[in-house]
Amino acid sequence: MSFSTIRVARFRGRAAPRGSTAVAWLLMMVGAVGCRSRGGAEQGDAGVTPAPSAGPKAAAASSAAQRCLSVAKDPVLTLGDAPKARTATAGDDEDGERDPSDPTAPFAPHLGDAIPLASHFAVAGQRPAGGGTEDVIAFVGNDGRGGRVVSLGRVYGDVGPPTIAGRGDELVMAVPDADAKGGTLKLRALSALSDAPRALGELTDVEHDAGVALAFGPAGAVVVWGAERAGKTSLRSASFDPSKAAAALTAIELDGTIDAEAPVLAGRPGGFWLSWIAERAAPDAGPPAEDQKLVAVGPRVLHAMPLDAAGKPGGRPLTVSSDAAHVIGFDAIGQADGALDLAFREDDTTPGVDRGDVQLARVLLDGTVKSGRVDGDDFGGGVPSMLSDPSVPGRTWLSARSTGDAARLGLIASSGLAAEGLASDPALGSADVLAAGAGRLLVSRYRERALEISLVECRP
Repeated sequence: MSFSTIRVARFRGRAAPRGSTAVAWLLMMVGAVGCRSRGGAEQGDAGVTPAPSAGPKAAAASSAAQRCLSVAKDPVLTLGDAPKARTATAGDDEDGERDPSDPTAPFAPHLGDAIPLASHFAVAGQRPAGGGTEDVIAFVGNDGRGGRVVSLGRVYGDVGPPTIAGRGDELVMAVPDADAKGGTLKLRALSALSDAPRALGELTDVEHDAGVALAFGPAGAVVVWGAERAGKTSLRSASFDPSKAAAALTAIELDGTIDAEAPVLAGRPGGFWLSWIAERAAPDAGPPAEDQKLVAVGPRVLHAMPLDAAGKPGGRPLTVSSDAAHVIGFDAIGQADGALDLAFREDDTTPGVDRGDVQLARVLLDGTVKSGRVDGDDFGGGVPSMLSDPSVPGRTWLSARSTGDAARLGLIASSGLAAEGLASDPALGSADVLAAGAGRLLVSRYRERALEISLVECRP
């Protein structure tokens, strides 16, 4: 049995969060992408650049230390267009390339959620179009063929890419938007073999800063979003049938989710696990002493709670991190036995500065929370990601970045509390690992203004 999971941002070009986490996000991005090398790319059109066929060099590059190899075409498709050769000017780096931190640099595409479907991978993103930005869904065949992009239309306002979930080759989307009254979420359905999304309904009074989660379950799909409640933001849920349009969605208030953000839904037998971060106010201890931090940072605590198939709470909220933690981001994934596995990073020094280790947790159906840790001196910035391959039951990949901005890949141990074989690989380099499916991994790489999406096969 496989479960659809939507995860929190993994710093792979995704739009910056807004609200209380924006400053921390910007500081983290400096560590996460500041050292990323930028290579040239062949010029393509503004939409999709077909990939050249892979040559014999890919197989020749294999060695005892290399466990990943490119699949078929590399890249499968390209979002955006690579800039032409140009003369170095003020603001360029020593290679003549525009410094990506320069505010005059052109916009580039960025990606959000990526998931495996029956025959394809689906990736949500945004790209420049017509002087603005448009939402897109990229489909990549899990055989390394058939890369294409479906446009969802122009984006207005400061919103991120769609949140997506899938079952079979069917995709459901929660597309952020806004009207005169505030934020909205447009629910849409799209087949991997179609270019025409279907409308399923719309949610209003949405607080986009809180985030959104979406997943398929045994009775259809469930969406979780933030809304104002008693002057504060809390989470709501609603279930719907993706096979037909929903004239009205009944919202369920989720008690215990005040000041929640970054919700994540993960499947479990009979329902879901919902995880989120709750930010608490910093204690008022009077004027700071000379050796105290200049910025008082309150706890950011990681929670989890079971939901039934209709998105209703099936138990009380559980505390996953410590009550004094400052969790900057996390990923979560459901296992077939009903357990929830989580990987997260904390910041206990200065806002936006990561601690060196990755923390792991497993939440059992009886409410037991077990904790573990992946220690190491070679962890860079950003949040780890967990990737489950539906074709290989029980296999969960862990991806994290090194201090040199290389992708490090390993496997979550059967206990859920340790990682095995976490290492860099020449075939991955500094790529972002997006999703796992059909025994393969979907990855992306920036080439200046372009994003290249590729497939690799990796041995455990």
